Amino acid sequence: TKDNPTQTGLSLYNGNVGIGTTSPGSKLEIAGANSTTNATALFSIQKNEEGYGLFSGLYGSGASWLQGGTADGTTDYSIVMQPNGGNVGIGVTGPLSKLHVNGGNISIQNVDSSSPYTASGKLRFLGRYNRYLGGINTVNTGSYAEYDNGLDFYVQRDTFDAAGHFAMRINHLGNVGIGTTDPLNKLFVSASTAGDYAGFIENTNSTNGYGLVAR
Repeated sequence: TKDNPTQTGLSLYNGNVGIGTTSPGSKLEIAGANSTTNATALFSIQKNEEGYGLFSGLYGSGASWLQGGTADGTTDYSIVMQPNGGNVGIGVTGPLSKLHVNGGNISIQNVDSSSPYTASGKLRFLGRYNRYLGGINTVNTGSYAEYDNGLDFYVQRDTFDAAGHFAMRINHLGNVGIGTTDPLNKLFVSASTAGDYAGFIENTNSTNGYGLVAR
């Protein structure tokens, strides 16, 4: 059967439901113009009349978007996926881990709004109660903010620090610094606590075991 879309805005066609179209090609098809805001979204799920929910639409480029927030777009809310368990797959139909990406790369971008050439991407590992366990941060290590970027590695130890404890840096020249943020050589190890070894290389062979210690 087929309803009159000019009167109801809803059409039924061969068992499919169409909104904004008289010939829906799937069980539910919503047709409309491109949209970029919650207020002009093609689709939304909202809580009663309180004005917030989940909104979706299409950009002119053909990309689709999904946003949690208020209908007027003044407040954004989080989108929670698989809150009760299960994995999420991108480009794969049988994800083996909480996030399984196949056929592409993962990009992390966090551009400083005050400086368009400075980024501060972070990969953070969290434990119980969302406590920071360690991570990897991008950091500018040279004179060019746009290009001279390295990586800082942070860990957590007995004295908890919400920002983590600095452990190692790889600068834009490929130098590795352990215990220092300014590695001047390909490997630069620094220790500042009395009695600590700056380096220790050991051969544990029971017959001819030798080692090298640097203070």
